[in-house]
Amino acid sequence: MLCSLEQWTEKMRKHHIRRTDNILLYDTNGFFSVARVALMFRYFGANRVRIINGGLKKWKLEGKPVFEGDYAPGEGLEAEGDYNYHVVDEGIFVRDIDTVHKAARQVFVGDKSVQILDARPHVLTYGGTPGRPGFLSGHITGSKNLFA
Repeated sequence: MLCSLEQWTEKMRKHHIRRTDNILLYDTNGFFSVARVALMFRYFGANRVRIINGGLKKWKLEGKPVFEGDYAPGEGLEAEGDYNYHVVDEGIFVRDIDTVHKAARQVFVGDKSVQILDARPHVLTYGGTPGRPGFLSGHITGSKNLFA
């Protein structure tokens, strides 16, 4: 789910992350939730967004410096700048449930012009391993798993 444009802009102002900044993203495991954050930045109009290959884990394995301690949002960053975030083209990034249902019907009847891709771990997609509480295993009929 995506937050509203207003919520996004408020958070970016708080952290002094301007729409036109060079934005480098990482996460702990290398590529777990960072792709979702990159998509959100691009959805809201930032186009200079990159993901650090290997994330914090690789950074530390390579002996690169890390900071530990207290940090205030926006600390060390300029507050002035372009916070003119906007939704780029919702249709590029997001589909409503009716569109997904239509695509699933197309896939089910063998239409090769559309594909649904599941980016969750393979074990969740095809069952056998329960996910986090409240998350179901299984997949949309006809969808393919990215990691299969």
